[in-house]
Amino acid sequence: RTTAGASFISNGATSIMTLNVYGNYMMNGDTVKAGGASGAINMNINGNFSMSSGTINANGASSVSNIKVKGNYSASGTAIMINTGAGCTSVVHLCLPTGSGTMMVDNTSTGTWSGTNIFVDAGCTAQLDGNFSTTTGAATFGLTVNGTLICPSAYVVNGTRVFTLNSGGTLQVAHAAGINGAILTTGTKTFSPSANYMFIG
Repeated sequence: RTTAGASFISNGATSIMTLNVYGNYMMNGDTVKAGGASGAINMNINGNFSMSSGTINANGASSVSNIKVKGNYSASGTAIMINTGAGCTSVVHLCLPTGSGTMMVDNTSTGTWSGTNIFVDAGCTAQLDGNFSTTTGAATFGLTVNGTLICPSAYVVNGTRVFTLNSGGTLQVAHAAGINGAILTTGTKTFSPSANYMFIG
């Protein structure tokens, strides 16, 4: 699906909107919004998700946007993921199961982001296909790895927010300076001693 300027809006209190895409979703100028208090947006994208412009907004008080991507993921240009309601959060799950292919990810977005946590889910693998920024919200938000993150030598995790590698997760890096060269975010960095660490090449 390729859209430009379409609107998917759920305004009822506690209402839940679910958008299931069984192919690719190229978002270019759309608005996806949960406007009702305690509402939710659930986006399940089984193909590639490319967000070059447009807005995903958890707008109602305490509303949530929950996005699961099983194909390649990229955010660029003026893409916006915001929370304008009090107590709202957004979550992006990179969730292509390990063994089902290589999920290529980057988020060179220059748009406006707030309150968004990004996860590499347990049992899933994501590989950088560009620099990946942790600057997706306030200081407590960023990138959390519960599965496997592969960092080729050409790309790094940068930005100003949190990077967390949890127990059971795996970090593979190919940068000549090792982890210090691959994980450059200036926010809090947490590396579990029970995680797995691999140097490639």
